Amino acid sequence: MLHPTDVVWHPWEEKTAMGGPVANFPPGVLSNIDDLRKPDGRIHWAGTEMARESVGFMDGAIESGKRVAK
Repeated sequence: MLHPTDVVWHPWEEKTAMGGPVANFPPGVLSNIDDLRKPDGRIHWAGTEMARESVGFMDGAIESGKRVAK
């Protein structure tokens, strides 16, 4: 991560938005993962998609951030 081998720039403002503001996992993803909120070493997953309540809303992002900050 400190020494990237490539950088891809994408002008998102030129792309038409599709779907909602949160991630939708394709079929089979959740059944292959024990716990999406479980840290992977020093990496802690946070964001509205990882919230226990209010997924997709600012409250969920805040809850998730507080959880990983502990």
